[in-house]
Amino acid sequence: MRCRLEMGSREAVREAVAQGMGLGIVADTAYVPDPRLVRLPLSGVVLSTHAHLICRKDRQVMPLVASFLALAQQMAEVA
Repeated sequence: MRCRLEMGSREAVREAVAQGMGLGIVADTAYVPDPRLVRLPLSGVVLSTHAHLICRKDRQVMPLVASFLALAQQMAEVA
């Protein structure tokens, strides 16, 4: 499968597909039911996505922020 068009958001993918531009792939957690669309689950395919955390450097030492970043790091190492 070759990518012909890359969209900047899942909402853009949904609208493009709803307007008849083809099919789109979004994460199961990002799928929003829409009466104009048909959900077709993929099986036997390994896909991945990326998430990024951004934080101001001076706020990294705040206890709540530091705890959150540590937890995110632990989760990234497990995945």
